[in-house]
Amino acid sequence: MVLGGLVRAGDRNSGLHILATRIEDGRSEPAGYYVLQPDLTLAQGESPVAAERLRQEIAVPTTVLQLEGHSILYQDDDGQRYRLPIGNRAYLDCPELLSLQRTSREVVTERDLFQCAGTFFELPARNAGGFARLRPIATHSGFIQDYCSWRGLLVLTGMDEAARLANPRVLRSDDGKCAVWLGAVDDLWQLGKPVGHGGPWANSAVRAGEPSDPYLCQGYDRKTLALQHDSSETVTFRVEVDISGTGLWQPLNSISVEPSASRTYRFAPEFQAYWVRLTSDKACTATADFTYD
Repeated sequence: MVLGGLVRAGDRNSGLHILATRIEDGRSEPAGYYVLQPDLTLAQGESPVAAERLRQEIAVPTTVLQLEGHSILYQDDDGQRYRLPIGNRAYLDCPELLSLQRTSREVVTERDLFQCAGTFFELPARNAGGFARLRPIATHSGFIQDYCSWRGLLVLTGMDEAARLANPRVLRSDDGKCAVWLGAVDDLWQLGKPVGHGGPWANSAVRAGEPSDPYLCQGYDRKTLALQHDSSETVTFRVEVDISGTGLWQPLNSISVEPSASRTYRFAPEFQAYWVRLTSDKACTATADFTYD
């Protein structure tokens, strides 16, 4: 069981407002309304009206991310599709978790965070490249439901029992129903190295010459790609990369895979690009597995 919560900072002189939740088996249940005061005391809020207004104003959008195949599909406001790795395999078993947590939020002026399937990312402003310049910060094994900035601090919600008891940065309510983590934005880089698994195709029907969705590769190291297909002929897959995140695609390599075989391609250690995509020279059902470890 995880203690979560939806959070919003009040005005300059007020506290942090928290709609506490209990999360278990992919379901979230309300656990009360709390306020973290500037003196760092955490107590129940006394206004049902304020709690209901807060509930309406900070609801989490539920259709931003979708598990499709073995990667996460994101579609921006312009209709551009992107694929992201899965950092925590719990999201494969319980994709409902994606709809319970906040995906993106500004935490410092013109500095947004984006979280997806166990990984936090830096999300540049649209005038600095936007989603196409997404870059991973860290991958972790926990579940963070919400986050925001408050009085110069980063606030996270979503602690399991071990984290609540052992972490000195976690503040708990006296009744044990609400808990928040307080720290700095830069602490996120200490959560864990960015890792992930997935790909644009998972037993997918692929048309000859039609590129896959772009799949993120910037900010990860030790990258490998495994390819297989169901064709009775050898299929050649072309690997293309967008090095700068500007939509300019360049060929990187071509990989031929024989029938009933699988081929693994290891990217050079120094290789970096923002996005990678694949094209098949024949129609087939194909799987492309990227592993970043």
